[in-house]
This record gives sequence, structure tokens and C-alpha cells, in this order.
Amino acid sequence: MLKLWQVRDLFTADTFFSKLHGGSYDWEDLRRLVRASERVDSEEILATIEARFAVLRLLTALEQQVIADARSGKNETLAERLRAEIRTLAASR
Repeated sequence: MLKLWQVRDLFTADTFFSKLHGGSYDWEDLRRLVRASERVDSEEILATIEARFAVLRLLTALEQQVIADARSGKNETLAERLRAEIRTLAASR
């Protein structure tokens, strides 16, 4: 979320997942990257991506505030609070 804030990009999980499912992908190109015996099921791939990134729908209140400020990018205090929270989480692991 901090990177999106830095580049002034407003993120919404709904938009992300809508674009994911509405995207135009070169599935044939992907098939060339896997063994011929493997099958590439586009729906399965998209469902797996959505499941693995489901956490993006569960943003904290602070993360949501940082996103709300992304267009202006002026609230450095919010961004610093999120940085501190990230450092604390990283140190506890």
C-alpha cells in the first residue's frame, strides 16, 4: 500500500479482481512454458490468484486511510504510521 501511496495510485480490491477476471491473457504463451503433459486451465489459474490475494480485501483501517490519501500523497504522517507498523510486524517474526 505504501508503494501505491508513493506513486499516487488509488487501489481498490474490487477493481483489482475485476481487472483480473476481465483481462485478456495470452494463454497459449503460458502453455508453451509448461510441460506438454500439464494442462493450463485459465479458470483454475484465476481462482488460485484470487484465493492467494484475498488478503487484499482485508485491509486494516490504517491501510485504508493510506489508500484514501493516495491521490494527494500529502499525509506523510499516515504513511509513517504504516511504515512503523510494518517494521514492528517484521521485527516480531
